Amino acid sequence: MATTSADIRRIAGAGKLAALMGLEGGYAIDERLEYVQRYYQMGVRYMSPAWSVSTSWAGSSNDEVGQTRGLNDFGKSVIREMN
Repeated sequence: MATTSADIRRIAGAGKLAALMGLEGGYAIDERLEYVQRYYQMGVRYMSPAWSVSTSWAGSSNDEVGQTRGLNDFGKSVIREMN
């Protein structure tokens, strides 16, 4: 399992394919900041805040709501926690 850029380089150097696990859209955290850490512990290393539909805390470029919604305070907290 790859969780770092060093893992990617090591695995690719061995002639194998590697990929990082990620979440397509922040829906999976169910608006609970502690779930960011839970997914990290499971090996997830990136998450897009919103994918095809906006969440309550992040706008998507694919729906009308997302045209004016950026990140609210909770969304900014999610990004800080992800970093």
